[in-house]
Amino acid sequence: MSAITQKICQHHIVGLSALLLVSLAGTSPASAKESSLQYSLNPGDYSCDADSRLASVSYVKRNRAALCNGLQDWDVARLSGQASLSGPAKNCEIRLNDTRRLLKSVCMPKADNASIRGILLFGGFRTQDELNAASPQDWRDALRTELSNRLAEPVSTFEALSDDELSAIGGLFVFVRTAEDTDALKLSKFTLDDLRREARRLLLDQTGIPLSELSGMTDTQLFDLFWNG
Repeated sequence: MSAITQKICQHHIVGLSALLLVSLAGTSPASAKESSLQYSLNPGDYSCDADSRLASVSYVKRNRAALCNGLQDWDVARLSGQASLSGPAKNCEIRLNDTRRLLKSVCMPKADNASIRGILLFGGFRTQDELNAASPQDWRDALRTELSNRLAEPVSTFEALSDDELSAIGGLFVFVRTAEDTDALKLSKFTLDDLRREARRLLLDQTGIPLSELSGMTDTQLFDLFWNG
């Protein structure tokens, strides 16, 4: 996980027990997508460890059959946003607001795109509840759309960026947006190169680092400077 991620993303849950890995070796050939899933069942409610997080509702909806088959008939497991997934005996029901104390949690590995989640939250693009109900791919799609709507760039510009690159651009946008002489209309005419130039100008005033040095920095390095002051 990058330094940016550690700065702007909170760990939602710390687990107390080891993960119980779920084997999907018996999945049929027709379910090749499901067989590649990476998830685990932890005993206890809200009990993912530091390297994983509760599975989102949208992720579970897309992979309901495989995840449900990993549960015992009468199991009910915790999902993010206070949701739950029931086992086969309850027809793999997803409850969006389950206040009961549950005995298991469905967890999935944290990815580097947690930094994207952090930018969406930090920039006020999405609420905590909206992020909890979405998948990492949803987060990426959301940030691409938000940036495209606010800059003079099509969505396709952001599709080729890695998660770290996309979150860094999002971070630069958020910081440039907060400048006193910057407004939404001005930003809407910015290309990515314009955004980078404006970010370097602000950083020159903030840090005193020469433009010649700032010009050689990556978007991630520029954002780190903004964040660290």
